[in-house]
Amino acid sequence: MQQVRPFSRTIEPSFPDNDALPKKNEDEVKFDKRFNEWYDDVKVNLDRLQDQLTTIIQSDIEDSIDTQKKITSQSINLVNSNLLTSIADLKSNLQSIEDNLYSV
Repeated sequence: MQQVRPFSRTIEPSFPDNDALPKKNEDEVKFDKRFNEWYDDVKVNLDRLQDQLTTIIQSDIEDSIDTQKKITSQSINLVNSNLLTSIADLKSNLQSIEDNLYSV
């Protein structure tokens, strides 16, 4: 649990403890070094997050593509089957018409 400082009226600014903020009496070189280290850590974490998101999004897209391929393949197979049935029916009807023409 973090200790709360007692309130005291002052004209001096008060900053919360934060490693990213300059410390009292800290020279610029020390702060720059500490800030650069902090920034490098943040950058590494953001890069890792981006890699994870890219992997998740890519996986979702690949899954979606696979699903759509299956649906499309099933639809094509159904159309192909219906087309073959229609051609067979047409051949049968043509044969019936031809047979009827010969009987007449």
